[in-house]
Amino acid sequence: MIALAFQLSSLILESSPTTVGDMEAEYRATGIAGALIVLGLILLVVGWLRYRRVIVNRRKRKVRKFIEAFSKTDPFWNEQQMAEISREIFTYVQVAWVKRNFYYVTNYVTDELKKEWETTWKKMATMNYGFHCGKIDLDRVILIGVEDYSNDEKDSFSVEISGYLKRYMFNKRTMRVIYKNTSELEYITDVYTFVRRSDQWQLNKINYNADLSDVLDKKIAFEKPGKPEDT
Repeated sequence: MIALAFQLSSLILESSPTTVGDMEAEYRATGIAGALIVLGLILLVVGWLRYRRVIVNRRKRKVRKFIEAFSKTDPFWNEQQMAEISREIFTYVQVAWVKRNFYYVTNYVTDELKKEWETTWKKMATMNYGFHCGKIDLDRVILIGVEDYSNDEKDSFSVEISGYLKRYMFNKRTMRVIYKNTSELEYITDVYTFVRRSDQWQLNKINYNADLSDVLDKKIAFEKPGKPEDT
């Protein structure tokens, strides 16, 4: 958005006044206009980020209340442990992708997700693409969705993971970063969804570079007593 503002400012400055006085006046006017555009867009971005954080924090509080209720009858629901597992598996996932090896996530990822990754890894190998990730510094790990059912195998939770890292694909032959990737340190937000398998949380889905719609898409639900879900 900020880059767009500078482009707009440059377009304004391309006009050609006829006199020196006109030039000075128009230069001042366009400078002020450009600054206002930049300031307006900066305020828009800051406002949006604050709004997003408010929404996420509201869901965090709601999820916490649900987990506290679930844990009264099922100790497996433990917010702190779920957050720690999410943080730990996030790192394992990056290593698995760098190595293209399931060894690092053998017991932490569902078979369905492994099949998806395997298909992608084969395509990457065919195109001679590599994956790099490093300098991981996680900032926030927030639970944003939970689902509890009488059938434990249908239980799930979703977590928003944000932080700084370097993560990109590159051409192994030329070592050039693939289009739309960046080798620079960047702030990312992913959403991980876990499912319960034999009383163990396993990663089942990842929303990379998640936006607010990915957060709102995650359910906060439980099965009402006396109304078991259809099997």
